[in-house]
Amino acid sequence: MAASAAERLNEQTPDLDAASQLRGIAPNFVHSLDAAALTLSLISAKVRGIAAFTSVHDAYGIRGGHSRRS
Repeated sequence: MAASAAERLNEQTPDLDAASQLRGIAPNFVHSLDAAALTLSLISAKVRGIAAFTSVHDAYGIRGGHSRRS
């Protein structure tokens, strides 16, 4: 009986899939930039006294009352 797709994905081999690694470079780099931007945004909000912060994927938000703080 042939192995299922999940079993094949979890199978460890000493070989690297160069094509998969190349396809993943750009999305992984962009994801790292998104994570860095979120981290800097959270730090900036905390410094400004903003405790209520929300994020969904690449969208960040605060309550309206904090939107024009100096």
